[in-house]
Amino acid sequence: MQTLNWTQISDDPISREVLQPITNELKRLRKSRSCYLNWIDEFVTSRSVLDIGVVEHDISHIELPTWKHKNIKDRAAYVLGIDIVSEGIDLLRSRGYNVRLADATSQEDLGERFERVVIGDVIEHVNNPVRLLQFAGRHLVPGGLILVSTPNPYWIKHILSTFVRGTLVTNADHISWVSPAAALELGRRAGLCLQEYWLMRLGKAYAKRALLDLLNCVISDSEFLASKLLYVYSKPDPKCV
Repeated sequence: MQTLNWTQISDDPISREVLQPITNELKRLRKSRSCYLNWIDEFVTSRSVLDIGVVEHDISHIELPTWKHKNIKDRAAYVLGIDIVSEGIDLLRSRGYNVRLADATSQEDLGERFERVVIGDVIEHVNNPVRLLQFAGRHLVPGGLILVSTPNPYWIKHILSTFVRGTLVTNADHISWVSPAAALELGRRAGLCLQEYWLMRLGKAYAKRALLDLLNCVISDSEFLASKLLYVYSKPDPKCV
């Protein structure tokens, strides 16, 4: 598989000759799904996994039933977790977790290769997302996959909140939104292929689910109702490069 390289079409990144093929490519790659954790479960089950950002910012997350790393550990054949939060890594190691203190935007090689790399809600926080993806790609076995989850900037809740409040702040530690078009370009710069991306819609327990189900029928091909985006990357097939 080979990623779309717009620079081979034109030097102008806003020309119609560039934007239309990118739009078509993203529509081809787009999928739909309802439950984030169920998707990750299927992605990691019986696989060797590198989990980036295991502490999830604050050690209080470790005690929550939604803590991502425990779900991965319970299903993966083997998992290594890394983070830059030393306090959290020390705590997890004391509890028997296989974790290491490591910067996933560095040039470090962990000395292991994995079938899956999970980057859960990390990319919007880092100074250099390209280096983050390169780090992940460095640790893949041939045929391995990278999963990147991130908030959706086009979600209806964000749009309405901006309309009502005049501006939107979702997390003080965010430095970017990674839209599908940006994800495609980040992959190209990191030497990876965006293989597909998924719209994570709200679960059935959501209070206004009936209305959202109706909207899904009307605008099913839209990112408007997805609270989160999941990007799946792979290394390009050498035969296609």
